[in-house]
Amino acid sequence: MSDSVRFVHAADLHLGAPFKRVQAADSRVSDALLVAGTLALGRIVDLCIDRDVDFLLLAGDVFDSATPHPSAQHAFRRAMEELNTAGIPVYMTRGNHDPGDGRYDWIDLPDNVRVFSSAQVERVLHEREGRASCAIHGWSFPSREVLDNVAKRFRRDPGDQIAIGVLHANVGDREGWDPYAPCSVVDLRDAGMDYWALGHIHLPEVVSAETPVVVYPGSPQGLDPGESGEHGCFLVEAGPGNATAEFVPTASVRWETVEVDMSDVFDAQGVRRRIMSSCQEIREGSACPVILRIELAGRTAARRLLTGADLTALVEDVTAEQMERSPWVWIDRVTNHTRPAMDVGALLSDPGFVGDLMRDVQEMIDAGQAASFVQEALESYLSKVPTEAQPDIDAESLLIAARDAALDLLVQGGE
Repeated sequence: MSDSVRFVHAADLHLGAPFKRVQAADSRVSDALLVAGTLALGRIVDLCIDRDVDFLLLAGDVFDSATPHPSAQHAFRRAMEELNTAGIPVYMTRGNHDPGDGRYDWIDLPDNVRVFSSAQVERVLHEREGRASCAIHGWSFPSREVLDNVAKRFRRDPGDQIAIGVLHANVGDREGWDPYAPCSVVDLRDAGMDYWALGHIHLPEVVSAETPVVVYPGSPQGLDPGESGEHGCFLVEAGPGNATAEFVPTASVRWETVEVDMSDVFDAQGVRRRIMSSCQEIREGSACPVILRIELAGRTAARRLLTGADLTALVEDVTAEQMERSPWVWIDRVTNHTRPAMDVGALLSDPGFVGDLMRDVQEMIDAGQAASFVQEALESYLSKVPTEAQPDIDAESLLIAARDAALDLLVQGGE
């Protein structure tokens, strides 16, 4: 076997996935999202060819569905054919979104693509110039839900000079992700691999920088506002007992959420300048267009300007200007978490009605009565809502928000 191999590790392309939770009236945004997944795949292919890699590893969820749309299947086939022409093999596993029992009727993959079995962990020898350069161990999901610790089935062969594991799994019981093929870093280490090419978690992370190097590449293109920041794949150089992994961005659209402090803002022009400045900072930190969510925070005298038609008009004006710059920034949503510009501590000592309101709310919170008070206040509304459709309520936050709304009217209305 060779002293080292170079390859690209990618996962979770989710080709054919609809982009969720974004409403874009500008066609430039919707058009960019429509082709973003295919563009990310194309950039992975370009990276493989430009860096003359030995092979490409795809660690599950190439498709978003077990019955992917024909257009998604055709896009993947064309990419694989381009790699085939360049003489670059592809080794891929199936994940929980595109398991082995899915239907992929419209795709006939070229000979350079090897899909790992779901019946057992397979060991495939990758050959270069007629001789084995490394061993790749992989396994595919047979169906959507796999709750077994599959990592324990992996074992390095004594003859492997370089051993790589490919698995779609939840390592370390990560919250917010389905607990499929759950395992620990210890389980991965016990398998004896030099590098673990993982999939399933959509945020890039080097789980372990020591042998075995364990990496989640994340999704090559963020799929929704929850997948903010850079997205891409990893270019890996692996040898016996060592590996280095370099992150390479591939996304053509980036999601970001930013908190904007409005504490020292007093008028509409100040609000506009602050939002414009935040957009510019985001643009300077990104090489591609950005879909931005803004959370306004802080106590501000301009709070009453940050609701309703006034805020909507301001955001539309700023967004129109931002879309004419390069790369463009689309403001998808602005959420107002600001509070009245007042000294809450001083108001607790107010002898009048405002002080009574402050003290009553604080006493309820201190006594742990916020939940019962909110439940009683909302009882008539909640009784009309089916149990399964009732919202999760943070009683203390809701009570404080109601207090602040009342204070905003009482204090500013009296000025």
